[in-house]
Amino acid sequence: MTNEEILSLTPLKPISHREQRYLGGAFSLRLENFSIDEQEIIQRIYEITKEIFAMTDADSDLSAPDRQKLTNFLSQSELPQLQEQLIQLVGEAQLTNDIKKEAVLYSLASGALSSIASYGLLVSQGGLEREYIQSLYYLTRDQLKISRNLIEDLDAVKRAADEAPKMHSLDLLKEKWESVTYRSFASEIDVAFHQYYQGHVAERCLEFAEIDNIFYHLANNAVQYGTKAVLDIGIAPVNEGKDLRWVFRNPINGDQAATLKELSTNGKSIFEHGVSSAHKNGEGFGLGSVADTILHAYGQEDLYEAEKQGYFGWTVKDDLFSLWFHWPAIDGAS
Repeated sequence: MTNEEILSLTPLKPISHREQRYLGGAFSLRLENFSIDEQEIIQRIYEITKEIFAMTDADSDLSAPDRQKLTNFLSQSELPQLQEQLIQLVGEAQLTNDIKKEAVLYSLASGALSSIASYGLLVSQGGLEREYIQSLYYLTRDQLKISRNLIEDLDAVKRAADEAPKMHSLDLLKEKWESVTYRSFASEIDVAFHQYYQGHVAERCLEFAEIDNIFYHLANNAVQYGTKAVLDIGIAPVNEGKDLRWVFRNPINGDQAATLKELSTNGKSIFEHGVSSAHKNGEGFGLGSVADTILHAYGQEDLYEAEKQGYFGWTVKDDLFSLWFHWPAIDGAS
């Protein structure tokens, strides 16, 4: 993916309606917004994720006893079942038209957690490969931050630390996504990272967690609907360095392209809650939570107007599906 390809996707430039740059944390619920049973599932998942994170290492450097301990824990973990229960709760929230609750639950269930659950099943069936350890380290670390971002009183002490100013470099995304194999939904995809920007992308953990969450949603989207196990991720500054444009590109088949075109012709957006190309009728969970995050980042309220103005969008060319979104750059982006 070249810089020119990224820049040619749209000539439109997003306009921020915020007085100050967005720092994350504006889209969240509290535990009291969930039933007691829902709270127990959410808290149990958080605690299990913390335990896995504590057993992993960024360098995959574990002793034999520690590897066995992690293997046993993953093999016996109820995380895959809990993740399925979360997906069921998403459906229940959708039936009651509780859009914010649906979006929060969906983000909890289908982001990094879907990949963690996949590794749990892999380990229980075939053992722990060394490469899994580093992947689980990044996945669990991200899932914990994403969870605290989505439910503000889930872990008050850690949440307070997440709210503190702390610059996050693009390198923190590269270390997780450059030339890796991403696993989710019992499938895998090879990721290539194309970088035309150097510098910071977030000013505190809460903001970085929202960018992470978008990444996992779009990677899962490519895993589910791509025809080949490849995903290209690109970044370039636009609008005189005021914004960063992210692009996720993967091959799709003719039927998928036709469904996307039909949805567009019928006036529907894949960024709309309840709309997805997974079914011919266009119903599904879709990318509504991705759009919500970007709308918050720019202080924009109208999803359809935001898509018209290029805050986010998609195109299909030669059976390649490209989805882009913008994020406010930090002063001095280049």
